[in-house]
Order: sequence, then C-alpha cells, then structure tokens
Amino acid sequence: MHYFVFMSYEIASFENFDYEFFNGELEEMGLNSQIKSGENSLTPLPKFTYVGEYKYEDKDELKNLLYTEVKKLFQSHGMDATIFIGVAENVTLGIESF
Repeated sequence: MHYFVFMSYEIASFENFDYEFFNGELEEMGLNSQIKSGENSLTPLPKFTYVGEYKYEDKDELKNLLYTEVKKLFQSHGMDATIFIGVAENVTLGIESF
C-alpha cells in the first residue's frame, strides 16, 4: 500500500540541539521538511514538521517503525522529545504563509 506520513516533534531542551543535523537525518528516512507547492518550487513546512510518502504493507507497522527509528535517532544524541506521527492512505495538503 501507499501511505502518507505526517510527523512533528518538540524538543524538551535545545541545549546541544543541531536542527540541521536532525533535519538531514530525518530526510534520509524519507521525512521531508518541504513540500512541493508549485510546478517546481518547494515550500518549507513549519519548523519541526515533516511529511513523507511510503510504500509499505501495513499502516501500523509503518507507524511503529518510524517511531522506533526517530526515537533511536534522538536518544542516541541525548535528546528528549515528544514525537507525533500520523499515517493515512489519502490526504490533501496545503500550505500558506502570510
């Protein structure tokens, strides 16, 4: 199946936190901090917000896999965080800055 993932996180303490590093690591997992908003343009999502598209057999297994991987990433760098993940089959997105 094809699933869409929405993830956001909140860091308990920003001491020793490197946003660019974590952003890059999450993007390697397929969680992107930008969405396509026009023909060829990318628009940044609000900070600490990510989206991704995955082909995976089971929605719950995908959610649990991502929780495990993201948790491992933060914990291995001494970061305490709250993680929110939503997985859906169909989604409509939009972004607007004003």
